[in-house]
Amino acid sequence: MANIKNMNMAKTLLADGKIEFTKSFFGLCTTATYKPTGSRLKGYQNEYSLDQAWAIKSIIGATPGKLSEETAKTSAITPSPNGPIRLDICMTDDQSFAAIQMLRFEDFDYQPTSEVKTFEGDDVKALAKVLL
Repeated sequence: MANIKNMNMAKTLLADGKIEFTKSFFGLCTTATYKPTGSRLKGYQNEYSLDQAWAIKSIIGATPGKLSEETAKTSAITPSPNGPIRLDICMTDDQSFAAIQMLRFEDFDYQPTSEVKTFEGDDVKALAKVLL
């Protein structure tokens, strides 16, 4: 599990009014909560091969409500060790909210290749089936 505060999408999530960050244990620990359901967000960083980049891009480009149709066309996308594509995923425990961003390894660092895309409702469950 990845620390959400260290992800590229952290500023975008902080600006989202539906996400609340709270500090605990003398400010050393930060938890992110999805306000509508009160569910905790968890962060994941998975690396993928270039072969799977197009499938990931089609998922990120899917319109809200149509993600289940897009994921039906795609088989499970499995992470690969040391892949040049990284997908940052923040998902609630109850799978009611998710935010994803695709990054590519360039110039000795991961650079964003997509905007942060958020999903809610049934789209998150379809996303979890394919990516987690």
